[in-house]
Amino acid sequence: MESDYIQSFDVVKEVKSIEVDSLVILSYDSSKEIEVEILPIEAARGKNLIIQSVSPTIATISRDTMKIDADGKISVTIFGELPGNAAFNFAVEGTNISATTLVKVVDKIEEPYSSVASGTAVYYGTKVSLYCSTEDVTIYYTLDGSCPCGDNALVYVEPIVIDNAMTIKAFAVSADGIESEIVEFEYTLKPYVVILTAENGVVLGGGEYDYGTEITITAVANEGYEFVKWSDDNTDNPRKLVVTQNITLAAEFMFKEEQTNIESVENDKCVVYYENGVIRVNNGGKEYYVYDAVGKLVYSGTKISIVLPRGVYMIVVGDEVEKVVI
Repeated sequence: MESDYIQSFDVVKEVKSIEVDSLVILSYDSSKEIEVEILPIEAARGKNLIIQSVSPTIATISRDTMKIDADGKISVTIFGELPGNAAFNFAVEGTNISATTLVKVVDKIEEPYSSVASGTAVYYGTKVSLYCSTEDVTIYYTLDGSCPCGDNALVYVEPIVIDNAMTIKAFAVSADGIESEIVEFEYTLKPYVVILTAENGVVLGGGEYDYGTEITITAVANEGYEFVKWSDDNTDNPRKLVVTQNITLAAEFMFKEEQTNIESVENDKCVVYYENGVIRVNNGGKEYYVYDAVGKLVYSGTKISIVLPRGVYMIVVGDEVEKVVI
């Protein structure tokens, strides 16, 4: 009986396809990484991938021969050299399998720039505008420190209001999806300055303050003087202010015994006189009324001292009418 004859053969797997993007768009003077996958993996691993550039003046790669890794893949970096169209042909060494990627190199997308230089200290509420010298692009930005390429990105449509210390990250994207470099603009808030001055006394509460700070300013007269008013004609002392801008105020004092420029009227009910810019009414705390030259009521109350602009006033105290010229 004859023995059965058995012959064994090694099955050699062959490369079937090269998977790669058919079109790549990038700007000149930039680079883009693409992934090339050769299938099946078992047939591809360890082989060489040959890459040929059709237009090397437009686009190039770092190497024209690369070894396929254990996963059947290769990462290829394409460099944009000049605006124009190019192509790369990919082939596995020892096979007739190939693929082609078209490359479009476009003008560089310029980085966005700001209307206010980065690193500037600005006042609360300052508006910062973003621009790009490349036309027909969309600017994306973030205010939370994250990348403007992520989900938190905002589309720039109007100036950004600086209301705290802030970092703006931004980049521009063309209609083809070409991106500029990401740029950062940093801003801090500039404090507001409260300047207080005085003669014949001192003032407290001046200095530098953040926007919205509530402060109290106080005028303290030297011995023999008394506070009259602030330079904006306000007579509150101490006085509360909310800082929303730079403020300059002067406290005005007068010598207590000084009686110059006085026009006074006395009767058995009250004393009315004008003294150094202040109308004084000694009326025992009763209400009186002050009218200007055209008959408009400008004050009613019981204050002993009131400050009014220069002019002619009629003071009505009970049944009495007194004229005062300031």
